[in-house]
Amino acid sequence: MHDDLKSEIATRHLQNFSELTLQAPIRQGFVESLDSRTYSTRLKMVMDTLHILRTTSREYSLIRPFSDSTDRIRTINSLRMWVDEPGRKLVLSVGFDRPWESYLRVIWRDVGTLLDVIFCNCTGYPISTESSFETYGEWIADARTDTRFFYNNGNLSVDDLQYLKQLERLHRDGTGKPGWPLGLDAIDLKAAALATEDAEQIASAVASAAVNTFDAVTQGMQALSVLYRLADVYPPGTRDGDVLLRAARQLLRELKTAPNVLAACASTQPAGIRFKSQLAWFNGPLRAAPPAPSDRVDNPPDDVQRGIVEAHAARLTHGCALLITVTDAVAAADFLARLGSWVTRATVAEPPDGVYVNVAFSHIGLKRLGLTEARLDAFPVEFREGMEARAGLLGDVRGNHPGRWSLPLRNWPAQISVNGLAARVQMSAVHIVVQMFIAAYSADGDHELVGNPGHPLHAKVTALMAGIGGVELLSVQALRRHLVGPEVPPGQLQPRDHFGFVDGISQPQVGPVPAGPPWNNFVPLGAVLRGHANADGDSGECDPLLHNGSFLVMRKLRQDVDALNERLAAGATATGLSADDLKSRMLGRVVATAAPLVLPAVAMANAFDYTADLDARLCPFQAHIRRANPRAAPAGQTVPRLMRRGMAYGPVATAGDGADRGVMFMAYNASIGEQFEVIQRWISGGNSSGVFSGEADPLLGVPQQGDPRTFRFHDGKTVMRMALDDPARPARPFVQLEWGAYLFAPSLSALQALRAIASAPKAAPALVIEGEQIIAALQNLELMRSRQGALDAWKELLEDSSARRSRRAQALWAAVRARHGGVLRTAYGVLVADRNHVMEVFQNAQGRYTVSGYHERMLESFGEIYLGLDAGAPYDEQSALANRLILSITDAEAFALARDLANKELQRMIGTAKAIAAGAGRNAWELNFDLKEISDPVLANINKAWFDLPDEKHVLTGGWNWEDTPPRCPGHFTAPSRYIFQPNPGPAATRYGQEHGRVTRPAVAAFIADRRNGIGPPLAGRVSAPLFAYLPDTPEGNDLLGRTLIGIMMGYLPTVEANLRATLNEWLEDGRFWELQAALVSNPTPDPYRQANAVLGQALRRTMQLRPLPELTWRRVAVAHSLGGVAVTPADTIVIGMVSATQQNLGSPSPVDICPVFGGDRDLTGHPQHACPGRKAGMGVLLGVFAALMEAGPLRPTPAALTLRLRGSLP
Repeated sequence: MHDDLKSEIATRHLQNFSELTLQAPIRQGFVESLDSRTYSTRLKMVMDTLHILRTTSREYSLIRPFSDSTDRIRTINSLRMWVDEPGRKLVLSVGFDRPWESYLRVIWRDVGTLLDVIFCNCTGYPISTESSFETYGEWIADARTDTRFFYNNGNLSVDDLQYLKQLERLHRDGTGKPGWPLGLDAIDLKAAALATEDAEQIASAVASAAVNTFDAVTQGMQALSVLYRLADVYPPGTRDGDVLLRAARQLLRELKTAPNVLAACASTQPAGIRFKSQLAWFNGPLRAAPPAPSDRVDNPPDDVQRGIVEAHAARLTHGCALLITVTDAVAAADFLARLGSWVTRATVAEPPDGVYVNVAFSHIGLKRLGLTEARLDAFPVEFREGMEARAGLLGDVRGNHPGRWSLPLRNWPAQISVNGLAARVQMSAVHIVVQMFIAAYSADGDHELVGNPGHPLHAKVTALMAGIGGVELLSVQALRRHLVGPEVPPGQLQPRDHFGFVDGISQPQVGPVPAGPPWNNFVPLGAVLRGHANADGDSGECDPLLHNGSFLVMRKLRQDVDALNERLAAGATATGLSADDLKSRMLGRVVATAAPLVLPAVAMANAFDYTADLDARLCPFQAHIRRANPRAAPAGQTVPRLMRRGMAYGPVATAGDGADRGVMFMAYNASIGEQFEVIQRWISGGNSSGVFSGEADPLLGVPQQGDPRTFRFHDGKTVMRMALDDPARPARPFVQLEWGAYLFAPSLSALQALRAIASAPKAAPALVIEGEQIIAALQNLELMRSRQGALDAWKELLEDSSARRSRRAQALWAAVRARHGGVLRTAYGVLVADRNHVMEVFQNAQGRYTVSGYHERMLESFGEIYLGLDAGAPYDEQSALANRLILSITDAEAFALARDLANKELQRMIGTAKAIAAGAGRNAWELNFDLKEISDPVLANINKAWFDLPDEKHVLTGGWNWEDTPPRCPGHFTAPSRYIFQPNPGPAATRYGQEHGRVTRPAVAAFIADRRNGIGPPLAGRVSAPLFAYLPDTPEGNDLLGRTLIGIMMGYLPTVEANLRATLNEWLEDGRFWELQAALVSNPTPDPYRQANAVLGQALRRTMQLRPLPELTWRRVAVAHSLGGVAVTPADTIVIGMVSATQQNLGSPSPVDICPVFGGDRDLTGHPQHACPGRKAGMGVLLGVFAALMEAGPLRPTPAALTLRLRGSLP
């Protein structure tokens, strides 16, 4: 549950494009210069200068002999910077053609010196050459700001644009080169061998050409002179002076690398004489760099889980992944303690029982176990966001989109179904993943089902979960390692996937990188474990929980062997090559021997690269292993590597059997963003091998209907093409992503620390100081603004939906309780925050408070009812029967009615979806629905059962609408409720509240007149029928009857709907919906209400404790007195913070009490006068609707709030 409400900064992405927006405060004071200039002025000067240099190079110059700094890193497609004058901030907005997190290091290393000259004018900025990557990255993370909308036109990367320019020039020129034939076939052959040139190569070629020497020197000296003028405000010999000099050398790199340009700038040449001072500055010394930070001391090696740095036993045959949810952190501590003794340490070669055990946690799981937001901030942003949220960046689109994932089956101890559909596990409900592996060459039973007692891991799984609370095993994923032929080397079988490829050949090894072969597998420990130095020079300093841990990426990849074989057969016919030859080219290794195509005589070789095959005659550019591991990186960069620990799942492939089979990809790495996500982008559509990103990985590429994929390759003589899709049939991926997750595998000591955190009492959020600061700022505004302006500032914090859900509102209420005696006078009204004072106002034992303000507003809307009356005979006369009738509706009765109506509405919608799909000739149906599509008709029909309204003549079924007539139920009862019960309704709420009440009153009066005259069906409402009988059939009696019916519905309908939406939103956000659904449907009982109350009741009450609606109501002061030390008079509005009263006990062991939301507990003797009699009925309705939703089937979330998806197959 979100009791700590800090939200992740929103940086947006669209497919593989992402953006990053920073706001950095500009330094105060003056720069070190002869003239008085502020840092803001210097900042504008340098930005103007850089823009002038760029426009001159792009628009005026005849040649481009200097490579652009941003072009060199081949990822930035747009960049803007400006000064926000009112806030004295520098704002940067940059667009990337890939995840910005994975290329932040490239920016720090390759563009950092250019950014330094700009951002050194900002407070706290770490100069890139003087700081570690970790420090630089932390500053970037702190400076990020929210982006709510991002759009990028097209899907071409920076490299794509260069590739297409080269390709167009190739077709335009049509020329050959030595050793290549001429003509169209030759152009096609050259196109197949084309790879992207980088910006530095292009510029260097231009600058080094003798014919361009004069123009290159002229352009260089002009740019150098412009930059040299900035030395007046970046004085040489100072820190800032060094920053400018490094930036100049970065911008004009070719002045130092092109031999002809260097010669022309010599001191004896005209340029060297004229620009002597500028060149002397440009070539001058820099101050000594500060020492690099030292690495931390390593913990003992047995602190690491086995299977991360070194693989488990090579001949493992069976495995499983246990997907576990945390239901109670304190109780789960015992499970963590058990895991601590079961997890295999790195120093254990083989466990006594032969079972290797690993554990990893999701971000939500760590939070569920008690890690604070401050502690979770130490984890990388890509881990915190999760794989689903980053689907577009990973290329998980179309058939691989999370919305289409075939989620894990709820299968332990047996398969569970919901409404005839297989129950599945939402990935947000997976908090812990335990992996088990064993070598079992003979075992009884079905090896594919761990739930089968004959499976070699069944007993181990059962023992792990036995007698443990606080966690629940949701799903068990069975894994296999198939040792099949051909034998490589002779006499030895290798593990192969279902396509027949040998798996796990190129596995990194930890150790110093040796010299010698063109490629080796050695990586530093920091590439695998957090807290250790890596190849990029990072010190490895990290939070102790991260130290010696690694990030685990899991992706369940379904392999369609029949689809691949079908296309291979067609390709063999088209090309004249064998199916195995084509398959080898698609992979990049010979299928039978696993020899690389560039070294075909050496089976399973790994010491090779592609320097002898730059035009891809031997190994195609598109080949899977060449894309995933290009075995070369730009200067100063490293090729990302992964510790792959995957296994297959499903039976050995048999043609046409349709069995579910594939690979469970599992890989460890120290940085998901810089390792896995880079490689995944190369596979899904990057340019790692220098070709167009639209050329998909032939094995893992995601097809798009209407855009058939082609695998193109050549041998230096002939270009061949293999159609990967049949254009006459729906596209079939060879590999489809079923689901995936980002997890963290901690060290053994960190696992012990997690247990201590989970078992520790949870302290209340430290909000008081923050709340005091908010109060001080708002009180200061009261002194500076008009009364209305100050009221609006308070209103924004207390009423705006975003503010109410933020930490700020919670902090304010906490501060009022802790520092102001629970009561605070404000421009908004006198805030009552402490629970005791809230109940004191509701109880009104001394008659100090009045609801007369309700009465006044009612008169402006639908008229007077007893809810606007204080204690006395009129109240008693009007309320007695109505309250008794409402109190007589039990929660079980309300539950049964709501559940039945919601089920019928859902089945109606499902039936419609099935009919539409069948009519379109589809073999599956899909239903996407908003909660209001269920809640509006359900609440209307409940209303009809209790009040005979809507009658579909005078009052219609329908949700909120701004139009006045005809009135709708429940929609037209929302605005009057908001207007009457909110302390300070705005102009729009006032207008709608009055207008909707005024149009509803005559409509209900017409309904009453019809029924009195025998028009329409007989009265059957549980509440309305007795009221009709009790009140006289007179103009006065019928008017009171109409107002009473409206008033009861106005008090009940908006409250139930609001809590329904708020609770569902909370449960969807924190993943609790799926846990509750699984618990509800796993053990059905004959009494649905008792089961729903047992499973959902406490969770519902706890959510309403955190997110009660309404949050506020109000009273006026009847007599002057002191409330919580604040003197109040009849001129004051008392703002009752029901949300503060319920949140006051968050995290305490005391029972959940949500009675303040209902104005008190009407079941108690001496209850408050206006305590809601419909509390039990309302809670029953909420339970009933939630139960129906969860029983409808395996619902899925969608990107839209409060929208769910349900799908199934058609017979």
